[in-house]
Amino acid sequence: MDESNKGWTSRGYLPHYDMYDTIQFITFRLYDSLPYQLIASWKEIINSNNYKGLSRQEIRKKKILVEKYARNGYGQCFLRHEKCANIVKSHILLGNKKDYELFEYVIMPNHVHVLIRTLDTSNLSNIVRRWKSRTAHEINYVLKRKGSVWMHGYYDTYIRNNEHLNHVVEYIRNN
Repeated sequence: MDESNKGWTSRGYLPHYDMYDTIQFITFRLYDSLPYQLIASWKEIINSNNYKGLSRQEIRKKKILVEKYARNGYGQCFLRHEKCANIVKSHILLGNKKDYELFEYVIMPNHVHVLIRTLDTSNLSNIVRRWKSRTAHEINYVLKRKGSVWMHGYYDTYIRNNEHLNHVVEYIRNN
């Protein structure tokens, strides 16, 4: 299969749509941005495949809980440091017009939201991997530390229509 044109896939849990020329809303978080207990409860559901039995309302409640922790600045919040936030900003801007068209982004103290349209044969997972890998090295250097910077994986949602696009743009701007 052409890795740049995967379509619907699964990374072991929720469905994921990775296709070029698709508008995507992406969130990636610092490694300590969510409490261990919350992550453990999600892993338990994922490992037991019980997420398939969850109602949309139950899934939504879990997402709201995750956002609550993210908004409250859980963890060390490396991105509160201007130098660290600027590192992330520069790497997001770097790929604009090459791998993706950047619509909006916001860098919060412990997570990042980005809205892009992948171009040509760009692969979303490769784009996010580059952002996280390159910024992790630089952030660790600036903070004079070693170890994880980003949580494994990322959350993505493909934009279904103009109403959804407007909602996500407003959400990012309100952050």
